Amino acid sequence: MKTNLKFRSARTPRSVKDLRLWFGILLMGFSVLLTQSVISKANARTEVLVLVKDIPAGSPVTRNDLQIENVVLPAITQPFDVTTEILGFTATRDLFTGEVLITNSVTAIGTPSLRLVSVPIKAGHLPILESGQLVDIWVTPSMDGMALPGPAQLVIGQATISDIPTEIDPTLDTAVTLLIARSEVQVLVQAIRDGVIDLVALPNNRRSDQ
Repeated sequence: MKTNLKFRSARTPRSVKDLRLWFGILLMGFSVLLTQSVISKANARTEVLVLVKDIPAGSPVTRNDLQIENVVLPAITQPFDVTTEILGFTATRDLFTGEVLITNSVTAIGTPSLRLVSVPIKAGHLPILESGQLVDIWVTPSMDGMALPGPAQLVIGQATISDIPTEIDPTLDTAVTLLIARSEVQVLVQAIRDGVIDLVALPNNRRSDQ
């Protein structure tokens, strides 16, 4: 009696092969997406404020000192929000041209002894100034004010320019924002009511920590 034995070679079922193939394809696809995500994040650009000039520690920082740029930032960097009003902030350290403004580079003035005051300036009465510069404030009493016409007099010495218009037409009136002591506000406001204000610049002089 003959017995026919048929031996089959060990072969992996086709369904298992298909699963392994699809798993490999999915794994490759996931790897490609992950790589693209990492590269995308590494090249992601953020809208930030960049200094266009040097600002000494303690000096006011204004929009005229900054411009908006799109740059690639390290993950740990916390840039100053471009939508936040910068008026009323001062530099906590020396800031330099080209530097990205970050949250700890500036601080709100917030000091009870300081105030921001907008001062009207007649056409042709404003010298060339920049933010952070020191100026003497003079008033010339006029018939339009309450005081009698008279010689010009010094109202406040060494006030700080906080903000100044980007473009000034010498034929038109304008206004400048000054940073002064709280105790000087009444004197300055009264001077504005009494006559014409002139700002006398102190050349090459900016407010900084003493």
